[in-house]
Formats: sequence, structure tokens, C-alpha cells
Amino acid sequence: MKTFQIEIAQSKESPDITIISLRGKLGHNTIKKIRQAFDSIIAKEKVFVVADMSDVEYISSASVGELMGCRTSLMEKDGDLVLAGLKIEVLETLSALDADKIFKLYKDVRSAINLYYWEYQGQVEKINLTFPSELNFVPPVRQLVRRIAEQKDYSSKDAFRIETIVDEICNNAVEHGSMAEGEGREVEVSVSIDRKKIEISISNTSDPEKVDMLKKMSKYLSSPKVSFHDKRGRGLALVKMLSNDFQIDSSDYGTCVHVTKIREE
Repeated sequence: MKTFQIEIAQSKESPDITIISLRGKLGHNTIKKIRQAFDSIIAKEKVFVVADMSDVEYISSASVGELMGCRTSLMEKDGDLVLAGLKIEVLETLSALDADKIFKLYKDVRSAINLYYWEYQGQVEKINLTFPSELNFVPPVRQLVRRIAEQKDYSSKDAFRIETIVDEICNNAVEHGSMAEGEGREVEVSVSIDRKKIEISISNTSDPEKVDMLKKMSKYLSSPKVSFHDKRGRGLALVKMLSNDFQIDSSDYGTCVHVTKIREE
């Protein structure tokens, strides 16, 4: 069995990320060294820590408790401790102690670093797409946006609401968009997502015969008195109810609906 070792280094990707590599057997006699290592990290204020445990062969319950305490200390400084590369035996110990419900666990250090950019630096992911103004294209588009939300750890409830929002807006864009052949018969979708919210913009070219109706509908939906029970614009009224921010702009050229949905769970 390997001798217990600790190595501390800053990530090459970001100097704000500390990598602490633990090796060997983490038993009762290693607790003091673990605490000293984390105290030195906190003193340097590099408080987002990835523990590389790929070379840990055994961990005692006391060592798990010490890591929990270290995580608490880091979180008090607005940081965190995540664990990466755990062997099956070590993971089983954490599971038996319910520690797998406390720590975020990642298959490797790279995955944990990606979390840092998403969770702590507010990284924003964006996707833009255009599809023909036909109803049969709406289901795959709404399903794609839902999968994006789910992959970013949005809850099933949030993902369902986001899918409903996209479905309603896209259906309206197809129904009220230009029916002319050639250019202008597309619907443009823009999605911007971070850990706190998702923003969706959907635009289309206006049908000339429906411009006046769309402008009136835009004015009506912008009113705080709009009701989901009103037959006028019921689909977009539902979108407004599900959204944290709802804006609709109709002109002679096109209609753009912009929605912000804050992550709830």
C-alpha cells in the first residue's frame, strides 16, 4: 500500500483553482496533515479546490469527516471542495456514509475544472439555429432545448417548462410568419444558458396580412392585465405565466419574442 502523500498545486487552466492530490491510505493518522494542507490553501485564498483522489486506495470514516469539515471551511470563504477520480472502494465508503450526497463527485480533474467555469465564473453557453417555418420542425427544436437544460443540471420541472415555452413560441412563429416562398420563411432561435437562468429569443418574418393583428397582440400581451384564461393569445399568455421576463416586439418586418426563465431548483 502506498505511503500517504499530499501535493498542492494551482491549476494550469486557472490560477484560482487549487488541485490537492491525495495518495495512499487516508486513515486516522492522516487527519492532521489534511487539515494543515487545507488551512494553507485557505490562507492563500484559493478556495475552489479539486481533490484528485485517483491514487487513494482507502479512506476511513474519520478522514471523510475531516474532508467534510474542510469543505465547510472553504464554503464559508465562498469556495468549495469537489472530489475527482475516486476508485470504487473509496466511492463505496463515501456512499455508506452518505457523503456522496454532500460532495460533488467527478470522474476526473478535467470534469471538475469545467464545473468551476460553469458554477463559479458564470460561464454562458449559447446556441443559435434556424429552421424552416414548418410545424414538423418544432418538436425536435423544443426537445433539443430541453436536453440542453437537463445537461446543465436544470431540474425536470424547469426543463419541462422551458420546453413548453419553446414549443408555444415556435408554433406561433410558424403560424403567424410569412408564407412567401424563398427567403423569410425561417424561424430563428437563440438560446443563452448559465447556471442561474436561460434566455430564449425566437423571431420570424411577419406575414404582411397579419401585421396589424400581431401588433395588437403584442400590445395586449405586454399589459400586466393579460390573463391565461383569455382566448386571445392563450399560448403566449401561458409563456408569460411560465417566464420571469417576457417581451414581444412586432413590426412590419417581423416578430421577436424574448423570454427569461430563472432556474428554480
